[in-house]
Amino acid sequence: MNRKLAAVGIGALALVFCLSSLALAENKAGKFSLSPMVGGYVFEGNQDQKNSWAYTLAVGYNFTKSLGTEVAFSFVDTERDPGGGDIDVSLARWDVLYHFAPDSALVPYVAAGVGTLITNPERGKTDPDLMLNYGAGLKYFFAENVALRGDVRHVWEVDDKYNNLIYSAGLVFQLASTGAPAPIVAEAVVADSDGDGVPDDRDKCPDTPRGVQVDADGCPLQMTLDIEFDFNKATIRPMYHDDLAKAARFIEDNPSVPTILIAGHTDSVGKDAYNQRLSEQRAESVRRYLIEHFDIDGQKLVSRGYGETQPRATNETEEGRQRNRRVEVICYSVLPD
Repeated sequence: MNRKLAAVGIGALALVFCLSSLALAENKAGKFSLSPMVGGYVFEGNQDQKNSWAYTLAVGYNFTKSLGTEVAFSFVDTERDPGGGDIDVSLARWDVLYHFAPDSALVPYVAAGVGTLITNPERGKTDPDLMLNYGAGLKYFFAENVALRGDVRHVWEVDDKYNNLIYSAGLVFQLASTGAPAPIVAEAVVADSDGDGVPDDRDKCPDTPRGVQVDADGCPLQMTLDIEFDFNKATIRPMYHDDLAKAARFIEDNPSVPTILIAGHTDSVGKDAYNQRLSEQRAESVRRYLIEHFDIDGQKLVSRGYGETQPRATNETEEGRQRNRRVEVICYSVLPD
């Protein structure tokens, strides 16, 4: 009997090793599996049980192509030796499997797990025994979701310290995917306080007014003209014609921008109302100059004056006041009120 069982087990494993036709499938992630197998159970010599056939059914799941888990149930119909008398041995185990070369047709694996072993003589019933097992096996995929399988395990009965062996051969059926959703990648909520499309952590100009066109650093597409006007006048001096030509090129380089604001500013010398009118006149003077001397659509140029309300330097020094007497050319997608 023992020779016949050994021959069956060795022959089944040899069959798995020797098959070498083209691979049609692989060990797949996210798949359940069902493995019906038959083989033999070899008892340690000091036990009074005869070696016998073993029938196994295993249900598994692959977390990845390589890593999987499996619950297996085995039944051994044996008898006492000597003396006869049927004995039923049941094994239930939970195993972890690691597959090598999971993308190929021939997939070796190692396994280890824990479980229980129950011996049921004809008279009476023993308590479950803790059982540990480890071993190795092979799967050979000859169809998309079907493979031949061979498996050998060392079974250690912890309580009685028996060392047994179970070997099995059979099939593996990979069942339908679990349909689990793809991993969700959380999208970070990125703060953009001024709403210019550039996150605050990269925005070098975090207080940009709404609607202003900005560059990759979040700063306005803006050009500042430092133009001095004669007292109480808005006439452009010839010395600033080159600067106005640069402003024209700036506008031409941004043709997709629908609105260009020509913004006039003054220093704080004089009354507020006077500075407001003066800033408006100077902005309009620059607008007319650009329209008359360059091929720029006047419909997209808007002039506004801001008086002394938006200084960019201190008004306590002449140098600071000079910097505040300026005209700015600003690109807007939506012109603010």
